[in-house]
Amino acid sequence: MARLPKIHLATALVLVATATLLAWANLQVGPVARDFVGDTPPGLDPITRFFFFRGWPLCPFQFCFFHHMQLSADGFPVFLIPVFDLLIAGLILFAVARICNWTIGRLRRRPAQGDAEGDAPSSGG
Repeated sequence: MARLPKIHLATALVLVATATLLAWANLQVGPVARDFVGDTPPGLDPITRFFFFRGWPLCPFQFCFFHHMQLSADGFPVFLIPVFDLLIAGLILFAVARICNWTIGRLRRRPAQGDAEGDAPSSGG
């Protein structure tokens, strides 16, 4: 059975901060949708209806058409937009975790300044 890789505490804290920022960005109403006064198209599932005017980098509102001054979700599967946003967030979190673990591992392997010669660092006096 494969073991999961170890994650440093600093990496976990950075991931929590990044996930918080991504959640905040996904729950904000987009600037174009903020000016739009209207209702969601009929026939949407509850998750897509909640995220209809929200989402980062995309929101389902951006992919709907206007028919007779009403939004219509026909012609494009707008329910896939929140899934796409979730995939982008997952890729960002994966990249942040890899970069943090790589940086911490690199800092731990770097020898201290005086350790290369076997003596303590000089005071420079």
